[in-house]
Amino acid sequence: MLSETLKDWLGTFWRILISPTPKTFIEEAEIAKDKLGSAIGWAIFIAIYSYMIPILTGYVFNITILISALLIFPLVVVLVPSAAHFTLKRVFHRKQYLYDKVLYIYTAILVTFQLIITPVTFFISADIVSTLSYLLLFYQFVLLVIATKAIAQIKYWQATATVLSAVIVGATIFICTLPFITSLMSGVTQTLR
Repeated sequence: MLSETLKDWLGTFWRILISPTPKTFIEEAEIAKDKLGSAIGWAIFIAIYSYMIPILTGYVFNITILISALLIFPLVVVLVPSAAHFTLKRVFHRKQYLYDKVLYIYTAILVTFQLIITPVTFFISADIVSTLSYLLLFYQFVLLVIATKAIAQIKYWQATATVLSAVIVGATIFICTLPFITSLMSGVTQTLR
């Protein structure tokens, strides 16, 4: 079962890289059932991966940042598709239950590009990194719109509004949660001293 799930994810990552078309997203969304646990697992993996690359390049280890990432990434991976699904159901009146499909495809897109963006930001000069990171983030947003349109069978403007609202929710969660978790962690550190 675990190897089957891993094959599904790796196959989806590969197909997103080589053929990011509506047909690919529809086909890959069909294997999305019961992938919540593995999506959270990928979010945890990406949190560790995103933290370890800077450590390997000389940054100082900070347990507070690592724990914050381990809490925030899974939260965002679960809540961004929830916000997209809510928008699809309530605003655009989609009757079909799409949360599993949206979760799977959003997570696959986010993980695929995080695997690319993280090493790029630490191993390429700062001048190139800024532009390249923005281009990759924009491309990722475009893929999320294409995937949402294909999966939900809605218009592009509706898919754009759905993804935009989901990204705003994700960013809000990140911005609001990070200081809260950091303050909790500093309280724990002070208590342990």
